Amino acid sequence: MQIPLSRRGFLAVSLVAMAAGAARAQEGRPRGLEPAERIEHPRASHFDLGPAEAPWRIFLGLPQVPAPRGGYSAILALDGNATFPILWHLREELAPEAPVALVGIGYPVETRFDPARRWFDLTSPGKQPVPAQEGLRGPGDRPTGGQDAFLRMIAAQLLPELGRRLPLDTGDLTLFGHSLGGLFVPNTPPTRPRLPARHAAAPLA
Repeated sequence: MQIPLSRRGFLAVSLVAMAAGAARAQEGRPRGLEPAERIEHPRASHFDLGPAEAPWRIFLGLPQVPAPRGGYSAILALDGNATFPILWHLREELAPEAPVALVGIGYPVETRFDPARRWFDLTSPGKQPVPAQEGLRGPGDRPTGGQDAFLRMIAAQLLPELGRRLPLDTGDLTLFGHSLGGLFVPNTPPTRPRLPARHAAAPLA
């Protein structure tokens, strides 16, 4: 299904396109396990969502402008520990008055990526673990197949929680993923209730 781009939607897609290259550069070992940048700003915050033993860390960046009628547009970025700081700097430098909220879906770790969790969340139930090979990126013995549960979390927990925290236009959301997330995003069912209808994916280089 082709989703028409609003002006804010076009801006969101432009921001994620610029963020994709920077995020891809961060993912490679050993940079992926370096400490993630922390955004210290009154409009930037984070909260944990989900089960206490394995929550997701949600990074939230509010715009500096009031919400328009109907609520803010939003970018929901996978691998939020790495992608949220990139998107924050791009928005603040290039479009500081854009009514676009930033949402990074990450994990409660200090590094840019959590390899085990992302391989589980971003792979389909039919994906089998790939044997680890020296010098090659891959899941190794990490569990895979958590895509459906991850999508349910976004639809049933994350979007309602965001709606309680800020005025949100649920019809103007962009789901962004790069690398493994870039393979995940196009497989998101377009008819699944409450999920973002607009996708921006940057697959593996």
